[in-house]
Amino acid sequence: MTYLPKTAPELERFKKAASETIGAVSLFRDGVNNYISEVCKLRELSISNHPLYDQIVRRRIIPFAFSDSLLLYGSLANQNAYPQIINLAAILFGCAGAMILSLENHYVFRGSVEIGIGAQLKDREIYGPVLVSAYDLEKHVASYPRIVIGKGVIEYLISVSHCAFSDPIVADFIKSCINDCRSLIWGDDDGNPILDFLGPFVRERLKKLGWYETSVRTGFKFVETELTRFKQEANEKLASKYERLQNYFVKRAGSILM
Repeated sequence: MTYLPKTAPELERFKKAASETIGAVSLFRDGVNNYISEVCKLRELSISNHPLYDQIVRRRIIPFAFSDSLLLYGSLANQNAYPQIINLAAILFGCAGAMILSLENHYVFRGSVEIGIGAQLKDREIYGPVLVSAYDLEKHVASYPRIVIGKGVIEYLISVSHCAFSDPIVADFIKSCINDCRSLIWGDDDGNPILDFLGPFVRERLKKLGWYETSVRTGFKFVETELTRFKQEANEKLASKYERLQNYFVKRAGSILM
């Protein structure tokens, strides 16, 4: 509906749509939080006894929700000059897990991850050009249910990889985080880097948590069902979006879809 309900039937349709949307939004938010915690545990344990732990690892992902949108942000630097790359790895993995979870439960979304200049003006309020860049990527580039990775992310990973750290444990930790982030990025057919939520990195870690293959198969079945429905309805716009998503599934998880 594109207008406020005026009649009883319209009100009922509005209530039904709202209740279904609330479920999808809650599912996505909870999924992101859960997977962020999991990926950070794996990396943070490797350096938990280091005397500089509190300076090296200051994970703080701040969520800001508005209607059916969710904004996640975090600082990648601190006063001690150690790059907080764990925040980037956490956001990427959190969104990857949430994408699988959403598709498994018959919901779709699109998004973007970008790095740039921004400031927190008030509690949970982010301001700056990075917000505009992220919005433009989601609005104009994502196109179908996927998460596009911005140029700032790619440049940041290159920049941090060239940094030198005197402490070998710190250097290994940051290098591992860089590799995690790179393993979560894949080049899509149109040349845009996207979040590889069905790639080997996600697959290996979610299998350790006890789920992956069943969730992916269920999500793929949903994609195929929707693709068939939109083709039957002659809805070329939506059919093309689900066809691209179907192609991604086949390329990145084809071995477990048979």
